[in-house]
Order: sequence, then C-alpha cells, then structure tokens
Amino acid sequence: MATSLWIMDRAFELMQRSGIIIQGLTILAPVDSPNTDGIDPVAVQFGSAGMFIFGMDSIKKGMSHYVFIVYRNAIASVSLAPFAFVLERKVRPKMTFWVFSEIMALAFFEIMLDQCFALLGMKFTSASFLSAVMNSAHSVTFVMAVILRI
Repeated sequence: MATSLWIMDRAFELMQRSGIIIQGLTILAPVDSPNTDGIDPVAVQFGSAGMFIFGMDSIKKGMSHYVFIVYRNAIASVSLAPFAFVLERKVRPKMTFWVFSEIMALAFFEIMLDQCFALLGMKFTSASFLSAVMNSAHSVTFVMAVILRI
C-alpha cells in the first residue's frame, strides 16, 4: 500500500509540473461489484499488518515459520469455511478435476512462495518492511492467474 501511495504521489507531482489539470474525475465500478466502498481492502491491510506483527513476535520467540503457517492456514480454514459453504454454495460452478487442480496449484504456490519466503525473510528484516513489500503479492497472483488462464 505504501508503494502504491508513493507512485500516486509521484504521478500527481509530475502532472502538476507539466501543467495537467484534472477536473471532475469520476471512477465508476459496476453496480454489482463488491468492495466498492473501500472498507474491505483497508481491513485486509490492517489484518496483514497485525499478522506480520504476531508472526514476528512468534518467530523471535522461537516458533518455526513453517509451524506458524500451518496454524495460520488452519485457523483461516476453520473460520472461513462455514461462510463459504453457506453463502456461496449455490453461486459457484461445480468442482471439476481441472478446477480442483488449479486451486491446489495456486494454493501450493501461494503458500510456498508467499508465506514461507515472507516469514523466512522476516527473520532478517522487520514486520514493517515485510508489510510494505508484501503488496507485490497481488501482482504475482495476477500473473499466475493469467498464465493458468483463470
């Protein structure tokens, strides 16, 4: 989030220098689009920052980052599975083998590349640095989705 804010500030600074004037800017989202109010992305950023702080504390006290990842994913699965089952069971398409294999591949790479390396790197840096750097995970996920044609 800090990187994207820096890029936006830099872009506005360059526009001011070149004399570009923006008037009446309106960004529209589809009516049925979720997260149009911006509350959910902010909540995710606070949740991530809190997880990095707890992770840093746990790792400094001796917990293996692999064990921390297992606990983190187990708690997330137990707390989110009932909502997914109740709210989305009639909305989602049937689970085919191909869809299941794509989900498993993305989950494996997300856990291995994102969480393991992030928490391993946190041993050598700080929670604030990791929180700033982890915003690139969204772009990596997008590239993987494009490659897998999801």
